[in-house]
Amino acid sequence: MYNYESLQVYNISKNNSLKKYLLQESIDLNNIFKNYENIKILNYNKNNNCGNILLDEKETKYFVKFSPLVDPIKYITNNYIEQKVESNNENLNIEKYLNNDEYMMSLHNNEQYEENMKKIKNKINYPMNCAFIDCFFTYLSNLLKKELNFNHSLNVYDSFTCIKNDFKIDIGDSLGLVDNNKEMYKNVKQNFVSFNNTDFQEMYLDTNNIQLDSDDEDEFINNSKNNKPLIKINKENIDISLNEIVFDEIEEIDISNKNDINELNELSISNNNSLKLINNDDSSNDDNSDESFTDNEDDYDNNENENDNDELKLVEKKNMNIEIEMDDDNKSIESNIEDNLCSSDGSYSDESDESEDDPEVFITIKKIPTETIIMEKCENTLDYLLEEELINMEELKSALFQIIINLLCYQKAFKMTHNDLHTNNIMFIETDKQYLWYKYNKKMYKVPTFGKIYKIIDFGRSIFSFKGKSFASDSFNKNEDADTQYNCEPFFDDSKKRIENNFSFDLCRLGCSLYDFFIEEEDDVEEMKKIPVINMIISWVYDDNNKNILYKADGSIRYPGFKIYKMISRNVHNHSPEIEMNNKLFDDYIIKDNKKVKQLSNKYSNKIFNINKLDEFYEKWNL
Repeated sequence: MYNYESLQVYNISKNNSLKKYLLQESIDLNNIFKNYENIKILNYNKNNNCGNILLDEKETKYFVKFSPLVDPIKYITNNYIEQKVESNNENLNIEKYLNNDEYMMSLHNNEQYEENMKKIKNKINYPMNCAFIDCFFTYLSNLLKKELNFNHSLNVYDSFTCIKNDFKIDIGDSLGLVDNNKEMYKNVKQNFVSFNNTDFQEMYLDTNNIQLDSDDEDEFINNSKNNKPLIKINKENIDISLNEIVFDEIEEIDISNKNDINELNELSISNNNSLKLINNDDSSNDDNSDESFTDNEDDYDNNENENDNDELKLVEKKNMNIEIEMDDDNKSIESNIEDNLCSSDGSYSDESDESEDDPEVFITIKKIPTETIIMEKCENTLDYLLEEELINMEELKSALFQIIINLLCYQKAFKMTHNDLHTNNIMFIETDKQYLWYKYNKKMYKVPTFGKIYKIIDFGRSIFSFKGKSFASDSFNKNEDADTQYNCEPFFDDSKKRIENNFSFDLCRLGCSLYDFFIEEEDDVEEMKKIPVINMIISWVYDDNNKNILYKADGSIRYPGFKIYKMISRNVHNHSPEIEMNNKLFDDYIIKDNKKVKQLSNKYSNKIFNINKLDEFYEKWNL
């Protein structure tokens, strides 16, 4: 019995492409996706997606997560890229809706709508859709709870695909992608998208704000690339054959002062589809060569030695947008270069770990296909505790140990990496348990809870194994947000160097998220290292060459945007949860008296979580 009307969902289906894929691989779903027989929503607060639910006559609190099956920004700007994926599955309910819904059809003419549906069909039908992967691993977490009573698992009550009405999302960090987009204006005007902010709503309703190219009124200009400073090049020593130029690739750029690129003395463009800019100014600056940017993964290991050579090199940088305009007198050339350093579409969005510079700009999308998960409600995030200064060092130590245990167990049970672990993806529930007990490698740990049990959430970028199969979010697929972070199954490209998912990635990523809570200036690092918990956090942001992966010595960012994800994947291998279990910080959690260990093992046998048993669990569910 289900009553989900209050969630504002319809076209509900219990099947999805991932479940169909699992069945095709002869994987039994009964134990994994088993839900409660009777579920009744008692109330629902649409502002925080929480409420009370009746589970087989037992009342509890719940949280409902709506994971879009399509990228919301691409969805509302009609900006999907055609992708080829191996999928014979069809999400019939969703596809039927998208093809036949009268309201949706009214937003576009039939030809436009049919073309757009072709572009997103593979996305919603792909088994590795990030929403399906998020849901699947949440259930695998729940499997650990059911089989081994793992405290850090998430309790899952139900899940389904559906159409969600009035889907709310913050696009503050993506405003540049919707600005002056004609589809966005159209969707706002026709009430398919609405801004919660009145000023934004009125701006998008005012068609005078749309700036169109005089040559083609259907194409928008003046987007983010045109707002960047122009590179002005003097007329001397210009050798250009414009008819032969194809701006597909920039092979190398040497600039001796990258901070103030205003005038360059020489521009040389050859007919081999490459461009080389050389600055003859011998002035120096204090930047280091580890600013090198490259999309050739094989170059990473060789390009990151920190040498004070005062150069910025761009090697084989692809997908660069160059516009050259020559004035009537042929006296100057203005070149506007947009370098896609972060991702395939020139941006990277970390929705849950927003920059302080990003404003909160909420929109509501009238209808969007989602994978919906009903799960336990957690109290709040680790980020909240840190921001509000509601956690002391001993409590933080306990929290971090619990997270290390959580990661270690997921790795041992499913070879999982989360790949986006930050302080907003760690939540807690309140508990009456004074201690949590663990056994690992012949050691017993007695860990104070301080009234909180911590849990990891949001697995939309995870990579893991189950029943001998590799699963990974399609965020790692070509042209998606995390493309090129790894190179492994199921998106392995045999023409490039293999890069497996990295068990040290998550703690380093978490360290990057925690670092700025405690380190205001790089000069503070040595002093803050005297605090043991913070010393551990600081150690997590150092790579295999003992370089701070976040900041240079002068406090400037070492790797901008998405590049830091790529560099952690390649250059950080000493911060796995297994290694951190030996951190001396946690020695006082270890019960060293063997006689006492034996006594406690008997007394608390039903409360001690034996991590070594996960070897048996792995064999059961992966072999």
